[in-house]
Amino acid sequence: MYDILIKDCQVVDGTGKPAYKGSIGITGTRITAMGDLRETSKVTIEGKGLVACPGFVDPHSHADRAVMHDPVAGNLLAQGITTFAGGNCGSSLAPLNPGEYAGELIKNSGAPENSSWTTFGEFLEYVKDHTIGPNYIPLVGHNTIRRSVLGRNYAKESTASELSKIKDMLKESFESGAFGVTMGLDGNMPGHFAGIDELVAVASVAREYGALFSPHTRHHQNQWPADEPLESAYG
Repeated sequence: MYDILIKDCQVVDGTGKPAYKGSIGITGTRITAMGDLRETSKVTIEGKGLVACPGFVDPHSHADRAVMHDPVAGNLLAQGITTFAGGNCGSSLAPLNPGEYAGELIKNSGAPENSSWTTFGEFLEYVKDHTIGPNYIPLVGHNTIRRSVLGRNYAKESTASELSKIKDMLKESFESGAFGVTMGLDGNMPGHFAGIDELVAVASVAREYGALFSPHTRHHQNQWPADEPLESAYG
């Protein structure tokens, strides 16, 4: 006996075979059989005229922010998205140096007011404790790290000391479970001001850990006049 039987649907099993008419047996939280199933079940779902297929993977998502206030992520599940990669475009919710930026980023994420984390590991523990609906592939954002290390004065190349801190935060993220690093090199984003040595260093750390390296394209270096106030440059 199955716990759930999805009966007489078009089955796309993910192996590359053509769709076929069949049923899907589920025991506990696992699919345990597919095909012409005759066994009984506690719950039967009539699938005639419907298609059952593996969940979709959204590789470029910012849902890591959305699940802070909507852990079920019903909007994703309703679209058939069962796995998403979050932390794209150089923007993740960790790691963070303690301070104003950390507090504001966590607050703006929609997480409860008493939420706090600094390391990527602490952030992932927070996510685990709040049981989200879809599967989550965590990526760490270079912009987030750079803003945490350089503070508000990030419109410059990093010093040797700052780059060392960036690399340390990146390593902690990979060791804690980040699958890769993303870089947002768009104008006025923190990564836009990173020198080539910093970009190479970040890519090298990713290679050391066998992690994904996913950068935006940067078309040109920053051209803001050196004496122009940062606030006016940001418009």
